[in-house]
Amino acid sequence: MPLYTPRESISRYGLWYSGLGAAQMVGGVISFAAQHSSRTVSFFGWRIMFVAVGSFNIVVAALILLLIPKTPDVTTWLNKEEKVHIRERLAFDQAGTGRKVFQKKAVVEAFFFDAQVWILFVLTTLLMIPAGVAANFGAAILRDSDMTL
Repeated sequence: MPLYTPRESISRYGLWYSGLGAAQMVGGVISFAAQHSSRTVSFFGWRIMFVAVGSFNIVVAALILLLIPKTPDVTTWLNKEEKVHIRERLAFDQAGTGRKVFQKKAVVEAFFFDAQVWILFVLTTLLMIPAGVAANFGAAILRDSDMTL
């Protein structure tokens, strides 16, 4: 449910994707800490990073599912005027907040025949997954495989 107009969304997406650089820095720190852990422990190196980053992601996802409301009407932290303002913005964006009906036909059509979905899927797969692996696990994988640069 978008709370921003299409024009405002562009800068929000840019800000969101700039977080990739910050995540790579944090991943580097986690990688450094994991690689300097005790080798006497059987659970070291990239395994520690995998568990640490994976656990963090699971906790954040659970918090988002529990804390973010489905519609502005059920929020507890917004007053009446703010809820009206958000509903007006959603109406302007034609996003709607009404009841959503799941239609299998619409999912099949979007998945198989919508070029925009395929382009987004391919871009996400080709850009984000390898970048995350290289940033977070590359040094540890090289170290554990006895490779040198």
